[in-house]
Amino acid sequence: MEVSLTQKDLDSNLEEQLAFLESSASAFDNGFAGEIKRLAVTVRVLLHDTTKSKSLLTLLGKKGIKFIDTAVPVDEQNLFSHSSLVRIHLESKESIPFPLLEDGLSLRAENAIRRYFRYGWELGPRGATFCSRS
Repeated sequence: MEVSLTQKDLDSNLEEQLAFLESSASAFDNGFAGEIKRLAVTVRVLLHDTTKSKSLLTLLGKKGIKFIDTAVPVDEQNLFSHSSLVRIHLESKESIPFPLLEDGLSLRAENAIRRYFRYGWELGPRGATFCSRS
């Protein structure tokens, strides 16, 4: 079933999704690791297009905007896995994500750059990788 939304509806939905991002980011930054799942859902609503559904940014005609990227840059010389935004602590029976904010490795706003968003598989020098940013 197809639902038609007005521009006002779409704008309101965008404001709501951005508020969700802000609230979830704050909860995650304050130590609630489970919030990472809600962050992922909101990012999916904003950006993920399929053959049967369109992302909110696509519906608004804003998918081509640049995003602020504060991720730690990929070091092509590094042979280990790379985690740009979240670090994973492995404990006896679980893995716990935590943000790269206050451990000296986070990028400050002055180091942030604007990039176009890309999503999908890419073939690079180290094989196929999933790209969720530029």
